[in-house]
Amino acid sequence: MTRGFYLIYNAKIFSIFEEIFYMKADYFLIVRPDENTCEKVMSEKKRFSELYNCPSILHSLPHISLVRFINTTENESIIRNYLHRKISTFFPFLIEMEGFDVFPTHTIYVKIKNPSPIIDIVKNIKTEARILKEHSKSSIYFVTDRPHLTLARGLEHWQYENGWRQWQHVPFSARFEVSAITLLKKTGNRLRFDIVDNFSLSGMKNEVKQVSLF
Repeated sequence: MTRGFYLIYNAKIFSIFEEIFYMKADYFLIVRPDENTCEKVMSEKKRFSELYNCPSILHSLPHISLVRFINTTENESIIRNYLHRKISTFFPFLIEMEGFDVFPTHTIYVKIKNPSPIIDIVKNIKTEARILKEHSKSSIYFVTDRPHLTLARGLEHWQYENGWRQWQHVPFSARFEVSAITLLKKTGNRLRFDIVDNFSLSGMKNEVKQVSLF
């Protein structure tokens, strides 16, 4: 066997080893509402699903999306440390939701009356986004425009038109305290996300320690 064959063979073995031990993961940073709010949202989801024959909307539990990105599990501890450092500087805050609105992508969602605290957290995480990237060309989805809680998405045209015609008049309000942000992930062909970590909003200051030269 030639030296070139050994190099190709070893490269393939390393590639297989890397795939096994350093799996790619789909990471998802979210706000999870309290139990009472989840029950209210799921009640609306079930009613919408029954009226417009879209049971798939029940597969997604109520949440507010913040950031979504792809990376390898090898970098997970770095990702967790970074998110903890960024998120822990914020204090708990109250989220108020009222009524529904739509995106033209056939999505109906619950409106957030005071999105600023969420946007501030996302923007703070975005300042060093390279840490969340597997490589420089990796894409990251940051929700800095109209944070929301989805009622139904991916609807057919008739479901969207008829559903919105009704739900724009449906009264809905909820409020809950956000004291932690949740990181989820899924790997391989898994359909469901698993919880990786919960980052507390503790209002900690990131102090830079200075070393005296004298």
